[in-house]
This record gives sequence, C-alpha cells and structure tokens, in this order.
Amino acid sequence: MKGLLIILIPTFLIGFLAGIFVYFISGASDVDEVPESEIEGVEIIANTYGGCELFGCSSYRIVEDGDYIYIKESKTSDDDRFEDSLSDNQIDELIKLSEETDLEEIEESYYEGDCPAYVDGISYEFKIMVDGESYKLDSCENDLASSDLFNKLIDYFRIFYLIHVEDNDS
Repeated sequence: MKGLLIILIPTFLIGFLAGIFVYFISGASDVDEVPESEIEGVEIIANTYGGCELFGCSSYRIVEDGDYIYIKESKTSDDDRFEDSLSDNQIDELIKLSEETDLEEIEESYYEGDCPAYVDGISYEFKIMVDGESYKLDSCENDLASSDLFNKLIDYFRIFYLIHVEDNDS
C-alpha cells in the first residue's frame, strides 16, 4: 500500500502542475483585456478561442471609419499583425447591421448547444461598442447564430485570414 502511494502522489502532483502550466501558456485571449476606447460610434473587437489555441487564435478590431487591425497569434514566432481598412460598402453594412441588431436582447440570450471550444472547435468572443454602450457576447454563452451581424463578423475571421495570412504564405 505504501509503495502504491509513493507512485500515486507524485503522479498526481506532476499531472496537476502540468495542467497549471498548460493553462498559463495557452495564452487564451480575453476580450476584457482590451483597453476601453474613446471612439464614439461603432467599435468591434473580436477574438477566437478553443481549438485554435494549439496553432494560434486570431483577433481583430474594427472602428467606425473602417480601419481594422487583424492579429494572427503564432505559437512558434511573433504574432502576425495586419492593419488595413474595410471598403466604404463593408463598413456601411457593418454599421447598419450593428444599429439594426438588438444587442441587448442577444446579450441576454442563451446558447443552448454544445460549445465548439469544448471539443477543439472554434468559438468567438465579441465586444461591441455602439454610441457609448458596450456589449460582451460569446458564441458559447449567447445565441448569435440567427443574427446577420454575427454571421458577418465571424465571416471576417476567414476573410482577414485569406487576405493577410494566406497571401503572405504564398
């Protein structure tokens, strides 16, 4: 019995410490870590999390004038950071969608499915500021799927990746 305890206790401690280590180095992005902005109008901050953490998740920030910053996290080198602007049509569409969407209602809604991040899928966090009001939304907590705004915002992760990361790898 004593020999079994000598094996089990160190094994448990090593596993526990390894779990803590992995948690802290995973670098999970948190939308709350982004400083508040003084921009009036519309500002959108978006992050991915979940299955992307092994290779690097991405995030972006779009402001009302259409300027955006897209960051593709890298686990092997420096993060890739890209700055550009949306077209006038794209930013007009986003502003219109953000003003037409009842963000307060969506913020109070509940996601009833299985969170993709729990099974190595990609999930999304958003912080949206519209005329001084701030909304924090998460695809694993809020029902975002039926909203044209969030479908468009999720699309931008793919679009920015194709424009900036994949083109630079060619």
